[in-house]
Amino acid sequence: MPKLPKIDLADLGVSLHTALRKYCDSAPTSIAWNAIEIMSPEQWLDYLQYLNSSIEKSDDVSLDNLAGFVNQVSYAWQGYSGKPALAILHSSFELFSDDDWKGYTVILKWFYDETDKNASVK
Repeated sequence: MPKLPKIDLADLGVSLHTALRKYCDSAPTSIAWNAIEIMSPEQWLDYLQYLNSSIEKSDDVSLDNLAGFVNQVSYAWQGYSGKPALAILHSSFELFSDDDWKGYTVILKWFYDETDKNASVK
């Protein structure tokens, strides 16, 4: 399975946060959005770096299984200890439905797809 193309952390963060607002409509996704809003940029960056690193290292993630992969990686993440806003975000992930994960990753899938297309053109 080919690796997903690299995207920068800004695109990763914008895609996930925006998707919570535009493509998700459940109590857990609203909690996640609000947790991101109250946390410091450094805390949000901690999660994004972990997620991005996990995606880049994996040979098992594709556009077809991105939502499930982000679910597993986010659920396994332990970097929230002692950081209340990150703990709220992690707790909200535990309540996401499969549809919530699909909504959470819809813009991210678009970023990966567009990045891959642009790399192919060069």
